[in-house]
Amino acid sequence: MGCLVVVLLCCGMADACPTCKDALHTDPAQANLMRGYFWSILFMMSMPFVIFSSLGSYFYFQVRRARLLQSSQTMGQRQPSVVASA
Repeated sequence: MGCLVVVLLCCGMADACPTCKDALHTDPAQANLMRGYFWSILFMMSMPFVIFSSLGSYFYFQVRRARLLQSSQTMGQRQPSVVASA
C-alpha cells in the first residue's frame, strides 16, 4: 500500500524531459512520431498476453484432443455386456 502511495505522489516527476515533451507536443510534423510511440508501446504491452493466451490455448486443445483419443480407445476395447433375459 505504501508503494502505491509513493508512486501516485511521484507520478509528476515521471514526465519526459521538458524540451522533448514541448517540442513533440507543439510541432504538428512530429505527430506521426508520437503516434508511432503510442502504437509501439501498446504492441509491446499486449505481447505477453497474446503469447501466454496462445500457448495456453494450444496446450488446452492438445490435452483435450489426447483425452478424446484416449476415451475413444478405451471405449473400443470394452466389450458391451449383454444381459440375457430368460
